[in-house]
Amino acid sequence: MPNDAETGASLEVCIWFEADPLHHDQIVAAFIRLVEAVEALEAVAAVEAQAAPMRAAGSGPENRPRLLRRPEVVIRAAGPRSTWMEVWPGVGASQLQAFLVQLEQLAAQTGLSALASGPRHVEPFLVEIETSALNRR
Repeated sequence: MPNDAETGASLEVCIWFEADPLHHDQIVAAFIRLVEAVEALEAVAAVEAQAAPMRAAGSGPENRPRLLRRPEVVIRAAGPRSTWMEVWPGVGASQLQAFLVQLEQLAAQTGLSALASGPRHVEPFLVEIETSALNRR
């Protein structure tokens, strides 16, 4: 099997964390700021052409970051917690580590990290098939 980083594979990076349900609106606002900050850095990098883009460009919904929340609230020793999931599509496998470093710096700057009750858990997934490919069959 070829090394996915060498083949230019595309990843979906999922980051989940728990937070107090009372912080719902602040989490949504911080995530919007985070997406704007990531996109601003990507635009600067594209203009300066310093490096390959870390995420695939495109304005379609399949290329936009998403914020998900489990519908149920769990009760922990520290109180009620909601589970959140950020989904960052189109991350180049060869750019994963640089993307994660930059993303975590921006998550701290935008206040999203501070709203998490505990660590943010990163789970990259290799994109095996795009649903748009199914339409061509």
